[in-house]
Amino acid sequence: MMKKTEKGENLLLQVLKEMTQGETVDCIVQGMRDRLGENALAAEEVRMYLLKPDDSGGLDVQQRALVMDQLLECVEVNFRTICDLIRYRHFKAAGLVSSVEEFLVLIHPDEAADSKEEKAT
Repeated sequence: MMKKTEKGENLLLQVLKEMTQGETVDCIVQGMRDRLGENALAAEEVRMYLLKPDDSGGLDVQQRALVMDQLLECVEVNFRTICDLIRYRHFKAAGLVSSVEEFLVLIHPDEAADSKEEKAT
């Protein structure tokens, strides 16, 4: 018999899994809307394809390729964000930066300069 804490952890993991899947589908659908406008796939079509990629579910080759391309773009952004968070933590622990703003200027000096120019106008 499963303990109460195990049931709670399993429920939490299930909720997190569903939220993550929903956010991923939303990211893909939004990217497709940006590219295709009204011709973008519906969220449910994307979800079904991602859950069973071997069963194309009526998606043509171009649609499947676009879903995968959008999925990879989402993954790239998430991976980059995680890497930056880890870098920030280590830079801050080493005393190289004391704020997120300092960190961003350090690792993205061109973007920081662009941001200052935009604020000045």
